[in-house]
Amino acid sequence: MRIGVKDNDGSRLQGPGFTPVLCSLDAGSTDETPMTRTASLTQRQILFFWLPLAATWLMMSVEGPFLTAVIARLTEPKYNLAAFGVAFSFALLAEAPVIMMMSAATALVTDRDSYRRLRAFTHGLNGLITLALGILLVPPIFAFVTGTLMDLPAEVAERTWLALLYLMPWPATIGFRRFYQGVLIRHGQTRRVAYGTVIRLAAMSATAMVLVRHTDLAGAVVGAAALSAGVTAEAAASRVMADRAVRSLMSGPETEAAGEGLTFLGIARFYTPLALTAVLALGVHPLVTFFVGHGRLALESLAVLPVVNSLVFVFRSLGLGLHRHDAVGIGHEQYRAGQDLLAGTAAGDGLDGLHAVALAVLHGAADHAERQQQHEGQSGHGRDLESQAHRGPPSCVGGSLGRP
Repeated sequence: MRIGVKDNDGSRLQGPGFTPVLCSLDAGSTDETPMTRTASLTQRQILFFWLPLAATWLMMSVEGPFLTAVIARLTEPKYNLAAFGVAFSFALLAEAPVIMMMSAATALVTDRDSYRRLRAFTHGLNGLITLALGILLVPPIFAFVTGTLMDLPAEVAERTWLALLYLMPWPATIGFRRFYQGVLIRHGQTRRVAYGTVIRLAAMSATAMVLVRHTDLAGAVVGAAALSAGVTAEAAASRVMADRAVRSLMSGPETEAAGEGLTFLGIARFYTPLALTAVLALGVHPLVTFFVGHGRLALESLAVLPVVNSLVFVFRSLGLGLHRHDAVGIGHEQYRAGQDLLAGTAAGDGLDGLHAVALAVLHGAADHAERQQQHEGQSGHGRDLESQAHRGPPSCVGGSLGRP
């Protein structure tokens, strides 16, 4: 199975997976056609191509601190912050299979046939993860996960369910908009990706403010609804901004030879390592939440966890745009090295997750041992009192009570 794209001279670029085209990164370019191969890149070209992507991630990192600040100022902030953090960790896990669709579209969408096939693949994957999230929200299943497994307080579990209900559009909407953002990046329109994020932040902020002022919804629900409104607005804006690029792709020729174009099996083989990398990276959040819920001061820890995570994400955001740039700029000779790097990244994410889980397990075990020791101490004290009751009151020989 081979996936390839056509070079500028019409010849097919062979490869065991794909061969993305090295793009012309003219600063400020608004060219509507796919970027073409160039001999070399300057630091200035790379900087101007990367800056909008870095700004996109930096702007998205503002969401978390903003929403946690809003929730903290509403009623019952402890329960609502905890519920919002738990719901968001589940939402991150749900979006993990589609979060790399931007990279896939950037690398693979080269003509009308590849656009149609990857779009259909995206819609199918969006439907599956939405179905999975809906199954989680079935009350008996949700009660088993949050009650039996996670041991969440009833007040937190109830708010988590409502927040996840409002986050139902989140994963599919993200998959949809990341697909079209990949098309925009493929056509050199990284500024439009940043414009979409501005629209997202505006819609999210406006929704949060309206809900705070005009409704009595719980803080966790306000945060979830604001997130869903923001990504929905961004998805719609991305589709509109990618319209000219899509029309350019659709006006191009079909793949010439049958069997030589992009196939669903080829997409799955290419995309599976990307999806697994994201699942390993984002799957850490529900695992940490699970063990924190069983640790010491569980409610307080669950409440502070989304605040800490959102602040840490601000400092991580600037580097997250680099792999979007690499998906366009990597050459054929670096493809095998990129596969090794991808495998190493997945292993590193897995080890990082195991490290966090191990720390949580150790804290949970220590807390369990302490509680068990306290329970045994209380039981021993009860047995002493019971034994004393069976023996009766002391005779106090030689004292006033012992005299006839």
